Amino acid sequence: MSQVSEFILKNFKYTIRREKQDVGNLIGLPYPYTTPCADECFTEMYYWDTYFTNVGLLAMGNISQAKNNTDNIRFLINKYGYMPNGNRTFFLGATQPPFYFKMVEEIFEQTGDRIWLSESCAAIAKEYEYWQTHRSSPNGLNIYGNHAGYSSDVIERKYNYFKSRFKGYEAESEEEKSLCAHTITALTESGWDCSSRFEIFGEFYNPIDLNSLLYGLEKTMEKFSVILGSGEADVWRKRAAERKEKILKYMFDEENSVFLDWNYGGNRFSPVFSVASLYPFFMGISEQCEKTVAWFKEKILTEYGAAACERKTYSYDLQWDYPYIWAPLQYISYMTLKKCGYNALAEKTAMAYMKLIDGNFTETGTLWEKYSGIDGRVANADYNAPKMMGWTAGVYMFLRRELYE
Repeated sequence: MSQVSEFILKNFKYTIRREKQDVGNLIGLPYPYTTPCADECFTEMYYWDTYFTNVGLLAMGNISQAKNNTDNIRFLINKYGYMPNGNRTFFLGATQPPFYFKMVEEIFEQTGDRIWLSESCAAIAKEYEYWQTHRSSPNGLNIYGNHAGYSSDVIERKYNYFKSRFKGYEAESEEEKSLCAHTITALTESGWDCSSRFEIFGEFYNPIDLNSLLYGLEKTMEKFSVILGSGEADVWRKRAAERKEKILKYMFDEENSVFLDWNYGGNRFSPVFSVASLYPFFMGISEQCEKTVAWFKEKILTEYGAAACERKTYSYDLQWDYPYIWAPLQYISYMTLKKCGYNALAEKTAMAYMKLIDGNFTETGTLWEKYSGIDGRVANADYNAPKMMGWTAGVYMFLRRELYE
């Protein structure tokens, strides 16, 4: 067992909170829940963070806490009709990438509890309806963020927040301010806050990761419907087939043979290749992965793991652009490369990340939120990186089990 593994096993308990009652802006949850940090800035439960924490919990054999996390998300979906960004009132109105169905799938694989699965499927369907009703675009694909009814005050406030993240950026018109305001809304909901994937047109982007996840949700619900005998398998199968057709129509760049985010307003692809382009293979939409893997090796993979995006030159430095290394993207990269049959490259990516974590732990005695793919050190892009267990610990423990245990 590595020093990092011992540290995680000893200290993970400090990230578990218990608060059933609403306190101030904290939304109480019925079961103990995990938070990204033990005692620093992120001390609430976050949506997509929790999936990557759960994969580590399952790798450590802590099925009960992974189930607690999953059931807390079901509670919030049933309460609000969607899963908020996190369990704080100031997160209401915004969500994050829809990983709940994956959490349910992986817990069910461990427990086989069909009554629990049926209850969970009802929440998955409710969340799906939210995405289809409140986060859809004219082409039938989905988007991040609520973009309706922005007053001039809201635009000004959101634009100022955009500028605080895109340091040095100045809009040249009121129209551009509005574009920036909508873009920061999309980015914060995407979990990639902030990245250059959507340029300043976030309102008009169909993200490839989001639409791949929703395809995965539809296929998983088809499978669950068969298991439960609910009679809804054909409905979900049709939904998945329709989404796949649209993804292939709009989001597959035939010239380069890669999937990319799609700007439906401008009728063009994003100029940025990122780990998001691996999601169609992660979710089983396509097996035509040769060019994507080649671009991954050329543009994304560093000595220390997978950077979020390809290298480009900007006047600002965003934490979800090149060269920053984040735990969830190592998991997506590893799982996708394995599914595509690139086992050696998957292991190389995973080992690079674990070596990065091990080396920084030796120097600092802890784990961190993000790292640099250039020098392999803790990255303070956008803001100073906090000490973090959460998905950093979760993905590390998952990969260690995969490669060494």
